[in-house]
Amino acid sequence: RPSCNVLSPPALSLSLSFFTRAGICRRLCLSSSLPSSEIAGEILPEKFPAMGTRNLVVVLLLVAQLSAFAYAQRSKATSPAKSSWQTLDGRAPFVVARGGFSGLFPDSSSDAYSFATMTSVPDVILWCDVQLTKDRVGICFPDIKLDNSSDIGHIYPKRDNTYNVNGVKMRGYFPIDFT
Repeated sequence: RPSCNVLSPPALSLSLSFFTRAGICRRLCLSSSLPSSEIAGEILPEKFPAMGTRNLVVVLLLVAQLSAFAYAQRSKATSPAKSSWQTLDGRAPFVVARGGFSGLFPDSSSDAYSFATMTSVPDVILWCDVQLTKDRVGICFPDIKLDNSSDIGHIYPKRDNTYNVNGVKMRGYFPIDFT
């Protein structure tokens, strides 16, 4: 049985046994003290004439996969206690209330936001689509046109306007027309 002889004390030495197509057991010895040209094909094919370059590449890839698998198992064993949350960092996920609690109250209304803060987690994130009014105050409203989600057309029936929005002429009630 061949042994792995190393010329000087190596930083890394690897010995691998495998079977050739003919069923002959071969032993492959790699060491960091060998020059890269010897590992690449000057020494190893002479020691193992039945093993071609293709087989050598396959064996080296197998060794790389096995070492990566062993490293992953080691790092898994040394990781901190597992969290019950399946998030990237293991912390609790964020709760985002878009428009408040809009399933029960009108979207983006003060009642929807109040109910969302009362019934959700302490650090709930309230998502608000901000629209600017005539006096440059931001209001939470889910759409650029007020008549899509409010009854403003009944209150001010003749105050609608036409604006060019993203290249399209739109007629309706816009927040920029009201204070």
